[in-house]
Amino acid sequence: MRLDRFDLNLLVVLDALLEERNVTKASQRVHLGQSATSGALARLREYFEDELLVPVGRSLMLTPLAESLVEPVRDTLLKARATIARKAAFDPAHADRRFLIYASDYATSVMLAGALPLLARQAPGIALDIRSPSKDIFALFDRGGIDLLVMPEQFTAAIKHPQQAWFKDDQVCIVWNGNTTVGHTLSFEQFIA
Repeated sequence: MRLDRFDLNLLVVLDALLEERNVTKASQRVHLGQSATSGALARLREYFEDELLVPVGRSLMLTPLAESLVEPVRDTLLKARATIARKAAFDPAHADRRFLIYASDYATSVMLAGALPLLARQAPGIALDIRSPSKDIFALFDRGGIDLLVMPEQFTAAIKHPQQAWFKDDQVCIVWNGNTTVGHTLSFEQFIA
């Protein structure tokens, strides 16, 4: 399909190329052969009249135009995915879907573990793929590759996506009653010591 002489299928390849900065990795991500991805890059270069990716040593760097395309291309694809994912209503009892969730071991054991038996009974077609956060978690989240991200509030300040406090936790310190350096209360300095 073309829009103003642009093949819209190339947007998916462009997004992968801009993110991966590597033709082989981009081809794997979009499930195309490397030669087909190279051909798509050639068509993109022709359309934009720009190299988009240029070799610097053993890696590829984005041109200024390519840098300016990263966010708009990602946003366009996210909106397109959200549009085509719409259904009349979501019915968990009859849904057949896999959700990708990134959460710490702690959040998984405290919040998610208790929900799994209920989910299995009430929504048997739903599967949860729960993974531990990695260093590229925010880039993956920005690309729309994650359905739910559970992490402490102090790490979410830079996230532009909708967020909601899920639970609060109190930290408690217990001291052996035979410890003579601590009375009935524990000061911060004693805790640090």
